[in-house]
Order: sequence, then structure tokens, then C-alpha cells
Amino acid sequence: IVQSDSNVLRIIYAGTLYPFQKIEYLINACINAIEDGLTEFEVYFIGTEMNPGEHHRLQLLVNKHKKNFITLDRMTKSKLDTFLSKADLLYLTSSENAKGWYPVKLFDYYIHEKPILLCPSDRDVIEEFIVKTNSGYIAEDTSECYDLITTLMKQKQNNEKLILNRNKSEGMKYSREFQTKVLAELINDN
Repeated sequence: IVQSDSNVLRIIYAGTLYPFQKIEYLINACINAIEDGLTEFEVYFIGTEMNPGEHHRLQLLVNKHKKNFITLDRMTKSKLDTFLSKADLLYLTSSENAKGWYPVKLFDYYIHEKPILLCPSDRDVIEEFIVKTNSGYIAEDTSECYDLITTLMKQKQNNEKLILNRNKSEGMKYSREFQTKVLAELINDN
């Protein structure tokens, strides 16, 4: 695990944005932190240009705070992995009306062993995964997100580790290997 190399809290969202994602919660929490003089953070949005309308929405939301919000174009997997390895927090949003759906991004983030921020929660399988594996934090709204971000910023400033003590045995239940065994057992039983 590569820790971030500065006192700045680095938050990363990687991938396409969609209209149903409530990115305003995180952005407004961060803007509130800036207004309170807490500026030791950077939020990276990587690859959002793949959906021009949502990329434009993002640009409008962060326009006045470009020092803290950085947008980067889509990049190779190896370069993205380098960015993710230097993150302190990996940002994930829920999808409205998508019960029982695990986004691939959840597992992409999980393998980097960095805390995941789910905001807002899906109150379903994504939240359950994060809770069972102890792999991140859940914030329901701007206020909860603000409290979490500012707490993590202070911990980072105090050189405290931000890595969580994961339940790796629970995480293994979501692996391809484990799921293939489950499928094989089901097939053999029928």
C-alpha cells in the first residue's frame, strides 16, 4: 500500500458520471470545508469527460475552487492504478433504483486497500459490502460528508494512518475464485 506523499487529503473518483449520481453532497461538503478555512485536500475526478453533459455539470459545481478540485482525462489502467495507490479516500456514489447491484468500481477500489467513501448510501448491497468488509465510510448527506472529510483531514495533518483494519475473510467471499466455487456447488447440486 502506497500512502499519499503529503499532508493533503487526496480523494479520487474514477470513471464516468451519470445524472443520477448525487456528487453535490461531496462537492458541497468540500466547499463548506474551504469556507471554514480547511483547505488541505484535493478531489480528483478522473475520466468524467466520457459523459460530456455530466462533465459539464461537474465543471459548473467546482468552477470557483479549481485549486481543490482537479479533473483529469481518462487514463491507462496502470496510470490510474498509480493515482489510486496515492489516494487517501476513494469516492463512490450510489445508483438510485438499482437495488442488488454491485458496481465494478466498488471492487476496483477495494483491491487498492484504501478507504472507500460511499455518499450517499444505496442502503443495500454496496453499504452491506463496505460494512461487512470494514472497507470504508458511509455518509448520507452533505453534513455527514463534511464531518467525515474534516475529521480525515485532521487525522492526515496529524500524520495518523487512514487505512482501516479490513475484514479480509469477508472480502474474499466476493472474489471470483470464491464465487466460482459457489456456482460450481450449485451446478453440482442440481
